[in-house]
Amino acid sequence: GKHGICYGINADGLVRVLLDDGKCIICFSKDSLRLTAGEVNPRRSRDLTTQLAASPAQGQLRLVVAGLMGSGKSTLCRMLANLLGGHWVNQDEFSHKGKAAKRAFLEEIERESRDRRIPVLIVDKINTLRQHRREILDAMDHGVSGDTVFVQMSHPNDAPGHLDSMVKLCIERIQGRGEGHRTLLASNPKVRSILKMTAGGAEPMQPDELQRLSACIAVDVTQPPVQAAMQVLADLDAHHLLGRLCLHDLVTHDRLSEALEVAQGAERQLASSAGHTSSHGVGKTGANVAVHAVSRKPATPVWYWTLDFDSEAVATIRALWQVSAVSALQLAPSADVHVTLLYLGGAHSDKEVLRRYPLLQKEGGTRAVKRLRETLMSMEGQELDIEISSVAWDSGIAAAEVVGLGDVCANHQAHITLAHKPGVPPRASNEMLARRAANANLATGLGPWLAQLGIFDVQSAVRCWCEASGAATADDIVHGASEVAKAVASNGTISEDRVVAVRQTLSYAAPGKIHETGVSPFKAPLRLRGKVRGRLRGE
Repeated sequence: GKHGICYGINADGLVRVLLDDGKCIICFSKDSLRLTAGEVNPRRSRDLTTQLAASPAQGQLRLVVAGLMGSGKSTLCRMLANLLGGHWVNQDEFSHKGKAAKRAFLEEIERESRDRRIPVLIVDKINTLRQHRREILDAMDHGVSGDTVFVQMSHPNDAPGHLDSMVKLCIERIQGRGEGHRTLLASNPKVRSILKMTAGGAEPMQPDELQRLSACIAVDVTQPPVQAAMQVLADLDAHHLLGRLCLHDLVTHDRLSEALEVAQGAERQLASSAGHTSSHGVGKTGANVAVHAVSRKPATPVWYWTLDFDSEAVATIRALWQVSAVSALQLAPSADVHVTLLYLGGAHSDKEVLRRYPLLQKEGGTRAVKRLRETLMSMEGQELDIEISSVAWDSGIAAAEVVGLGDVCANHQAHITLAHKPGVPPRASNEMLARRAANANLATGLGPWLAQLGIFDVQSAVRCWCEASGAATADDIVHGASEVAKAVASNGTISEDRVVAVRQTLSYAAPGKIHETGVSPFKAPLRLRGKVRGRLRGE
């Protein structure tokens, strides 16, 4: 084929060749997969960076991406997030917080590092200074175990310690993209001096930093985005850091094209949201005085839509949980009380959002997502009445079930997360409530529960297993996770890696018995009023 991986034989034996439009861009021999610290294999078709560890990937994979403004970091990060199903934390998206931006950025890294449900965390920052790199690694150290990889954007013509060619290329790219960026715009007259100052202050990686990493990867910035993404994926695979992900599946033409379109769509959206105004006036002396164009930064996109409550309503909701809290002392009250209506999470296409809400497929797919987005935009600031009739919790999370929102909430069951165990993300409320519904009625609740678990695609096989085994609840399925996985594998159309993922997901899908209570001491149903709000990242 013209795109992907093929195999061949040379003097070194079996080799793998990574193709892009029929051209060999990376060639691996079997020995190149077993580099020891400090070695570079000369048989690679390009220089490989030093491998610092070769242990199989465990836990969360973290990519710390570094490079000058305009080097292509964001495009690469968007593509990798799409291909790997990861979360991308971009420093630029916190610029609206002013002096609090740095703290919010690091807090977000720490939060996402603690979330076991995030398989890949990608952090995007210039990272030319040791302090900045150390702060990011320190934030990650508070999270679950995993492998951290440093991805450095570099120019092949630059000698070690010099970034002259990189600066020149970045200036050209920034000027070419116009206003398609969140912080550094082409209209900024200081672009050249900012880049040169940043490059001049770059500090090389030190041994103590290298010891905290599983690998370092250098990305040639002169490559097209697709080849850059393929290079990173190939290097991760060579370092045994892709875990259960299969390189063959990641570098198909369709997957790479989709990832590139997502990245380019985001950049087009940024460019189109930037406004420019210019005016020319006449001074008191009668001479024409030119007023330079004033550029506005692109509007920061909404990260998620919520229904927020005033202080009185929040106090009522907290009091509601206190009644049941004595039975769940391991759960800490939620710091932020709200109903999530639609989580966008940096997605730049309705297709990308739809992946988070597969049940919307029945309601029109991407058209349903677009309709809901536009509805919420038109409703921002509007007050809505809701009702709470019950509270449910397991060993990891507690939530109040909300009714009355109709079709303005993308979640299958609208809710307010009341409390959660440290390390358990608030969105786990969706899984707990879906499991409760599936325990009550498996016929109607199975699909929504599997959708929350991210395994909606195996619903038919799971239903067949339930009919054959007599399983009547979601908890029955969890107890039979291994047998369910075998049933999923038996149809022959599901990959081995996917079967393993299904088994592992189901094995941990029932964290304790689900308890339920009413709204005592309040009168049922508990009626509250909230206001629709579009939140930015970190809010």
